[in-house]
This record gives sequence, C-alpha cells and structure tokens, in this order.
Amino acid sequence: MRHFPGQRNGEKVEMILRKHWIIHVYALLRFLFIGIAPALIMVFLISRFMHSGNGFFDLSLAFLFAFLSFTLLYSLICWLNDDLDIVVVTNERVIDITQVTLLDRDTSEASLRQIQDVKGQIKGILGTILTFGTISVRTANDISVFELDHVHRPILNSSKIMSYIKTGAYIKVRKDESYKKHLQSSRKRILDALRSFFKN
Repeated sequence: MRHFPGQRNGEKVEMILRKHWIIHVYALLRFLFIGIAPALIMVFLISRFMHSGNGFFDLSLAFLFAFLSFTLLYSLICWLNDDLDIVVVTNERVIDITQVTLLDRDTSEASLRQIQDVKGQIKGILGTILTFGTISVRTANDISVFELDHVHRPILNSSKIMSYIKTGAYIKVRKDESYKKHLQSSRKRILDALRSFFKN
C-alpha cells in the first residue's frame, strides 16, 4: 500500500506496520471456543431427543445452523477488526488506522516534529518466542498518541521509526548484536524452563 485515504500532495509512504500472524491463530481459537464446542454439545443433545417428534429435531437443526452462522460471522468481524489495524509512516507524519468495528474506522496521527519517543515492548513467553509485542508513540509532552499491539519485531520496528524521525530520511536499521543476543538468551531461558517443567 503506497496510497491511503487522506494522503497529502507530495507525501510519501515510507513504512507500513501490520499485526503479527498470531492474530489469525487467535481468531481460529475464538471460533473453536465459542462456536464449535457449544455446537458439539447441541449435536449431542439433539441426537438424544431426535426421536421425540413434534418437530423438535427440525427446530433444533435450524437453531444449530443459525448459531454456527452467527458465531462464524462474529469471529470473522473480530478477525477483520484486528487484521485491518495498521500504522503508516510517511515523510511527514505517523498515522494509526484502527478498525473499531466493521463499519467504523478511527484514525490518529502525529507530525514527525511532535513525536518524542517510539517504544517497542515484548511481553510474555509467547511474545518472546515469536517476537511480537506493542509499539507506542509518544509526543513531546509525554502523551501517548497511539499504540499498536501484536506487532512483529516491535523493538526493531520502533528503532526504524525513530531513525527516520531523527534523520528525516528512512534508514534501514539492522538488528544489533546486543539485541540479538538478548533475544536468544530470553528464548533459551524460557525453553530450558519448559523442558525442566515437563521432565518433572
């Protein structure tokens, strides 16, 4: 995407941040938890009373179909709300586009001159192993303009944004050795702890 709604004349897109693929896993688990599990229980109950007559079986099948359709639609909307969240970095500003609901989109922005700090943070075992976390953008008065969670490599990408802000030109930032060693060390500690836990 090199063009977006509200783009100014002469404004160039330098960087686009999207959410990590883990959101697709979350969407699938959400559907399995709130859709498939209750549906299996209903199928079991229907099979027990399918010979009771009085149209109970047909009515139960209709209800089951409606329930699964609603659950699938709800899960799809939740997935789209996460998947369509992006952060766009241009040569003039940083723009956060958040899909609030299916038909409601919220846009926040900050001029590059106003931004004081861009922070990337990784939390939890899963975030450390798969390297996803949160990027937050703050202005000079220490007010958080916006945050984007479940971003791939948040520390690296926040460094890229800060480098662009400081130099006024996009700089490709490589992973430095200290960051790489820190990440490898964190993963090793977590894996060692998991191995010792399962051995015991």
